[in-house]
Amino acid sequence: MWGKESKMHSFKNLKILQIICCQNMETIGPPSMFLSLLQLESLDIRNCQKMQQVISQESEKQEIREEIITFPKLKILRIWTSFNLKCFYGGSYQMKFPCLETMELEILYGMKKFAGCGSSTSFFDKQSEFPCLEELQLELSKQVTKLWDLDVLMALKNPLHKLRKLSVKKIKLPSIVFHSLSRLVVEPVNDAKVVLFSSSENEGCVGAYSQFPKLEELVVVRCPGSIEQFVEVDDSRAMLKFCGQLSNLRLNFGLNMKVISLHLFKSLRDLTIYSMKWEYLFSANGSFELWQSLEELNIYECTNLEVIIRGGDRENVVDFPLLKILRMTNLTRMSKLCSIPDIPFHFESLELIYISRCNRLETICLGPFVAPSLRTLYVGYCHELESLFCGEPNQVVEFPSLEKMTINYCNAMKSCSTRPLKAPKLRKLTVSGCPKMEWFLLGNANCGAELELPSLEDVTIAKCPNMKSFSPAILRAPKLQLVTVDDKPYPIAELKK
Repeated sequence: MWGKESKMHSFKNLKILQIICCQNMETIGPPSMFLSLLQLESLDIRNCQKMQQVISQESEKQEIREEIITFPKLKILRIWTSFNLKCFYGGSYQMKFPCLETMELEILYGMKKFAGCGSSTSFFDKQSEFPCLEELQLELSKQVTKLWDLDVLMALKNPLHKLRKLSVKKIKLPSIVFHSLSRLVVEPVNDAKVVLFSSSENEGCVGAYSQFPKLEELVVVRCPGSIEQFVEVDDSRAMLKFCGQLSNLRLNFGLNMKVISLHLFKSLRDLTIYSMKWEYLFSANGSFELWQSLEELNIYECTNLEVIIRGGDRENVVDFPLLKILRMTNLTRMSKLCSIPDIPFHFESLELIYISRCNRLETICLGPFVAPSLRTLYVGYCHELESLFCGEPNQVVEFPSLEKMTINYCNAMKSCSTRPLKAPKLRKLTVSGCPKMEWFLLGNANCGAELELPSLEDVTIAKCPNMKSFSPAILRAPKLQLVTVDDKPYPIAELKK
């Protein structure tokens, strides 16, 4: 890009340099050119397929006096999708990035080293320093298996002490304490065996002896089939050293992972499980501490999952006091939430239930179901679900805060609930694609009680050809004037007949 010294000085005030889709460019320029870019704050290179080095090596005529190339104000270094890039700089000069905060090296499958021509087997070596690095994202050559050699980290006095966000794919983490790291995204190396993280030496794991005392979010993607265990620690004290403040955990594509020891994550607030081949998620005998902290639970595409909670007895209570959001999608083998079907459920803070494509689900709950804060309930495409709440007709299902309920395409559903329902704030109700449904609610009629829905004002029913009426019980819904059936409005008085 630059080759003559006469052109270099005209860019001495350059702050942002962005190079995109320059398919014939092989390098930006020599080190002497970069010495003049003292104001450069952002360097962004994308889709430059012939580029092999960002900074070219000096020729004999271009040698510079300084032995260090410094980027005094560079804060952002971003290089994406340049498949032939071998390194940032391949010469012998040392490089310093005193202000660099963000480094993104993504989809660079030919890149084996960041800089230098030494014998180091790691991606970074002593030649490059990043004392202020806060965010690091790497997707490199398959031959890159580790970031730093331990002796390099010792010599540089831990260059990662300010790192807050780290995303690496198929690269082993160094055995150090990541003092500031709050978010970690990892894709395990192909030869990872048995365990992802370990508090002891374990060949092939992502992090052996790695510690993340301030980690809040952990994302694990595409685990190889040899992984059977998430973390191997001796006890909860060892877990505190590993990731004592972890609050957000996402696990994706764990093929054979069977053991996760969720009860050790005592600070976990958000848990997302995607395509894991577990048969259950929690043990009723060992997960109570986790239940006390969890605020959001998302479970997707877990085709082997049979129950959410295994074990327990009728004297136990499934209590998630802080859980606000519960989402379950495409759990094709799950027939019930708990292996003890009539165990009581207490969700004091739950605001949203979203259940979709859980084809074998029979009911949500047979026993007491306490959710005083529930505002939105959605159930869709659960083809074997006959009723949301079954059980004894004298067990009332109370939702004092429920405002919106939606039921879509549940082919076997005959009634929303065979137990009495109290929902004084329910405003909107939608039912569609339930061909076997005759009554929306049977529970109140079963116990001889009136159905009181004082806030109900919007009811939509579609593709329910066998629907006889809203309920055989006496309906008290003073705000409900019209009911939309198959896109046609009908007065409520006409539907009562």
